[in-house]
Amino acid sequence: FGALVWAGAEQRAASATSALAVLPGILSSAWGYRKDLEGARGQLVISLPAIVAGGALGAALLVWTPPSSFKAIVPYLVLFATAVFALQERFRTVPVRQKGVSRLLAAAAYLVIGCYADYFGAGAAVLLLAILLAFETRDIHRANGLKSILAAANQTLGAIGFVAAGLLLLGPG
Repeated sequence: FGALVWAGAEQRAASATSALAVLPGILSSAWGYRKDLEGARGQLVISLPAIVAGGALGAALLVWTPPSSFKAIVPYLVLFATAVFALQERFRTVPVRQKGVSRLLAAAAYLVIGCYADYFGAGAAVLLLAILLAFETRDIHRANGLKSILAAANQTLGAIGFVAAGLLLLGPG
């Protein structure tokens, strides 16, 4: 994102293009964690639909946000991402999931993270990992694998929307 903006790209197009640029790495990460994900299907029942729905909302918001509004919001999004990064260790102290209300809270968190990830993205992986460690597993390898699967679904949906909207930077000019 930063390099594209520095090179003169419009910030929404830079955000959309960055989302697509990280997709191969996310997919290869998911592949690398495949053994840690054996039997994880049950953990994706709530998280996958919620993050995909949030991603669809975030991608739509990015497409519909006027460039001047997005430019005004970006400093606050960067500040938010910086704060998340600085506080990431504190997220890990959240008690591991409990039944009932925590499942609803987790679904809401996945929805919000999905929206944020496709709207801007910076810091989304840290947020997603924190939620997975709080609600799904204490196994860091399994959490990273789940994060990769969820991020791949989220970013793929966003990339499709950004291509359809003509928001990607596909070459010089």
